[in-house]
Amino acid sequence: MKEYENQFIAIKDALNSKEPTNKKQVFPLRNVLEWFEASRRGAKITHKIRYELGKYELITEPDFEQANINGTVTFKKASSKTSSNNFNIDPSHKIERLDAANKKPISITRTEPLSKALTIMLLNDFSQLPVMQNERRVNGFISWKTIGEKLITTKSLDISQKTVSDFMSEDIIIVTKNETIFSVLTKILQNDFVLIKDSTNNEEIIGIVTVNDLNEQFHLLSKPFLLISEIENGIRHILDKIDLSDEELKKAKKPDSSEEIESIADLNFGGYQTILGNSEIWKRLNLNLDRQEFIKTLDKIREIRNDVMHFDPDGLDKNSIELLEEFSHFLKSLRKCLIEK
Repeated sequence: MKEYENQFIAIKDALNSKEPTNKKQVFPLRNVLEWFEASRRGAKITHKIRYELGKYELITEPDFEQANINGTVTFKKASSKTSSNNFNIDPSHKIERLDAANKKPISITRTEPLSKALTIMLLNDFSQLPVMQNERRVNGFISWKTIGEKLITTKSLDISQKTVSDFMSEDIIIVTKNETIFSVLTKILQNDFVLIKDSTNNEEIIGIVTVNDLNEQFHLLSKPFLLISEIENGIRHILDKIDLSDEELKKAKKPDSSEEIESIADLNFGGYQTILGNSEIWKRLNLNLDRQEFIKTLDKIREIRNDVMHFDPDGLDKNSIELLEEFSHFLKSLRKCLIEK
């Protein structure tokens, strides 16, 4: 029996138990992924988890696809209104998936000295700091910008007696964790940051998302695309070194495909594998490399490429990124050798 089967059976038994302590079945999302021998939520694994949840009549709150990967999910019994099938799941990516949206911000009160705010911001390399009475009551924020704007009209530059309230702004944006990343994007870009609250019914501030957090997320998601683009260009440059006949190009076409392949530019990743997997074509490259090992690595790259093209906000795991980087570097070195021949 698979690990996830054992876990789902135990969860369902606990939920059906009369013991009140068993009613709350909370697990780290990473643990749930480990039950399926996965470390992130790619297209195949999310489909598998969704199917198994349906089979055992279970759901998770928040939905396991929308929850932050470092957070927790609570298992509950599915009902007719809370079905676990895909049709009832909002496919939009929520702001709560970002780590920053689930990390309580460092804050300061309005009555504290300005020097303390400056020290906190400098020590943590912050551009802004929420001004809060407690975790549910937000007064505003203080930032390098608000400080600069107030100093322009301040007659004395002696700030030793100044408090946070003298330099703060009350014009602060707060959004709920279940709003989509896309809907919040403009607000972040216009205001440099937003605070994240738990829900419309719960005012507790649970995170802060800044422009820098968006930059990090963009880097996380864009790097694999750029590396795969480099790899595909590298393969095409290698194939340009040999004259492929129309017949050889046609053999790279899928039997059920209606697309015409007239040049190397028309090939997909599977086409590269088909052509380079041909021993006669490989010989014409005149490379002292093992063809089978090359094709095996190329197939790993193809699988990673398929995951990337399904746009997984969790990003690729470290090993996959390293493989893309290493293979891209290898192709650049190989191209250089072929040019020098």
